[in-house]
Amino acid sequence: MQFAGEPSVPTSPHNLQISPRDASSVELRWLPPLSSVHIPFYQAPLYGKNQYPCFNQKTEIHHNQLDVV
Repeated sequence: MQFAGEPSVPTSPHNLQISPRDASSVELRWLPPLSSVHIPFYQAPLYGKNQYPCFNQKTEIHHNQLDVV
């Protein structure tokens, strides 16, 4: 089914313009699952033991300041 102003599907220049967009959308769909799988492995030892308590203390201080104000 063709719309006015759009070339037919088999035209190669139109396909070349579409394929990078499709590839980028596929990469964006793949990145979140992969990053969610890898983040716990290297964030758990780094952030969990060292930086998360610091962040928790800072956020508690900020929340207390906001509550006082």
